[in-house]
Amino acid sequence: MTETTADACAGTLDLTRSEQWVLHHAMLRELEAAADDGETEPWWAIAVLEQVESQGTLSLTCFEAWRVKRSLRTYADDAPARDVDAAEDVAGRLSAAYESPPLAAP
Repeated sequence: MTETTADACAGTLDLTRSEQWVLHHAMLRELEAAADDGETEPWWAIAVLEQVESQGTLSLTCFEAWRVKRSLRTYADDAPARDVDAAEDVAGRLSAAYESPPLAAP
């Protein structure tokens, strides 16, 4: 089981069924892209999938929220019309709920 590391800006978002489905699909695309490129599966995408599948809510670190937001915005660019609003809504809620992207360590 994948574990996430808590940080100062972690919070929880409740998701509708539609938002859960869109988030699940976007995370599967991240995993498939990594597999296609011969890269290691992104741990953050696995952690998000596990949360959505078991809880229907998200409790993310700043880094995870930043990655998920980027993934959802990319997904919304070429998603089926029925998914665009849900992807943009979750990405917007992540922007409002979490701080800006984490800084790289010096």
